[in-house]
Amino acid sequence: MTAIPDRPASRLIRHFFAGLFDLGFLSETGAVSFTRLIIGICATFISFGLLLARVFIKKYAILGGVGSAPEPYRQAVVADHAFLIALPMWIVACATVLVGHALFPDETDFRVLMALPITRRLVFATKLAAVALFAGLFIASAQTALVPLFLVTSWCRWAEGAFVHRAAAYGLATMLASAFTVLAMCALQGVLLLTTRRRALSVSAAWRSLLLCALMLSLPLVGRLPAEASAFAHAAFWLRFSPPAWFAGIEQYLAGHREPHFVQLARIGLVAWLAAAAAAVSSYAWLYRRFDHVMLQSGQPAVRAARSRRAAAHTFRSFAMITLRRSVFHQGVVVVVSAIGLGLVVNSFISSSVLRWLTARGLPPARAIDSVVWAPFALSYVASRAVRAALLIPIEPRANWVFRITERADLRVDQLSAAVQTVRRLGVVAPVAILLPVQFAIAGPAALVASWTALVCGWLHVELLMKDWVRLPFTCSYIPGKRFVPHMIFFGLTMFLGYTTIGAALARRSMASVPAAVIIDVVLILVIAWQRHRRLATWQAVPLEFEDSLPTEVNPLRLSQAD
Repeated sequence: MTAIPDRPASRLIRHFFAGLFDLGFLSETGAVSFTRLIIGICATFISFGLLLARVFIKKYAILGGVGSAPEPYRQAVVADHAFLIALPMWIVACATVLVGHALFPDETDFRVLMALPITRRLVFATKLAAVALFAGLFIASAQTALVPLFLVTSWCRWAEGAFVHRAAAYGLATMLASAFTVLAMCALQGVLLLTTRRRALSVSAAWRSLLLCALMLSLPLVGRLPAEASAFAHAAFWLRFSPPAWFAGIEQYLAGHREPHFVQLARIGLVAWLAAAAAAVSSYAWLYRRFDHVMLQSGQPAVRAARSRRAAAHTFRSFAMITLRRSVFHQGVVVVVSAIGLGLVVNSFISSSVLRWLTARGLPPARAIDSVVWAPFALSYVASRAVRAALLIPIEPRANWVFRITERADLRVDQLSAAVQTVRRLGVVAPVAILLPVQFAIAGPAALVASWTALVCGWLHVELLMKDWVRLPFTCSYIPGKRFVPHMIFFGLTMFLGYTTIGAALARRSMASVPAAVIIDVVLILVIAWQRHRRLATWQAVPLEFEDSLPTEVNPLRLSQAD
């Protein structure tokens, strides 16, 4: 039997694809753990799809039940299929933005690959194939996860046409939508590189952070699509600016529904798809002709940033803040995760009509006040964990020997305090300050009491969050996905709901009564002081940690720590 030849193209695709799972700062164990994390995320999509199907079963039982009419079903199914199309688009957009920069060669690619007898066209084609395979993992898992929900929306007595025809129309439309998302994200990256050639990599990395933030903020809008059946039925003007609506129009057109607004949406979607493909191919074709100039010019600012870092013990606070400002990856972690909390806050504001009451006169309703009181707790909870996650990720793990040999017990508390103070400033003080004007506009002077309660609760949350922190920022190795992903998500949601519910209740009680506010603040401050005392005692007894470990590994019980 003749073996399949190992061609340069297949080798490069395997190399680039494997490189997408290597973030540069992970050890061998960390890289394996990151792969397991990706698999866990894909498995979570399937669980989420089954949950959505369970939620929609009751809705379609009513739409197809005895005494129902066909028109409500026809309107609902269009909006729900737009939701089915939008979810994979959102997931694929996030994945593509995260790895889209890999389409352009970095300095290592330039130095290694250009010495080999391969063409630039082959490098681009193999990089594109690797990115497509990576995005394909998320496309396949997202599409598989939503198959039960599609079946729920399709098996109804009011469904028109053969099931095979409807399934083919939906499948083609959603695949076109996912492909458009990949092409659009790549086109944005390519056009940005063309227009900012001198600082291409730094600008494009910052642009990725903004895109990820925008995607997180758009997630509540995606979740509201099933409630927009009337907008699809009456051809609302905003549908022309909504990519999921374009491909929902393509699906309806392929299924045989030739209403004018579906035809218009289908045309917009087709033109947008072709434009994204043309922009992506043409921009990268030009860039690969002169990528050596773009790559070399864009690498200079990183050198200047690296020279400005100082690692002395007394400057760790500045070191942490400078790294978060200049490291695009760490900054992206803070921005992206915090954007989840901001998206929840915006969705709450929309649901309770807070934005409308900001410009209206008169007393706002109770639900608007409840929303602005709850918002600082939600945003500070997510932001605190985002900053802590960024501090966990190392810059250059091989350089932590500098901190190992200079560790001093008398400086340990000052060094570790830098991480706690950074989380307080960026994870608690900043979110509360950002939302204070909105709170004051809705709740008046009582918002000051609510903000103070949110600040104190956030302070306590940081103490609990950092009670086991024994590593210097950005210096310890990191193993992602150490725990089962669904368990992490369930635990995080439970803690989020508990913290925001209890915190908002305390804030409302503080706003209603001055004695209650004093009692609440005194109790919280005493608990904070107790937790701080325990944390400082731990830091004095436990050495710094420079190597992350799996939960299955043996860890000391630390029974000798002071209480």
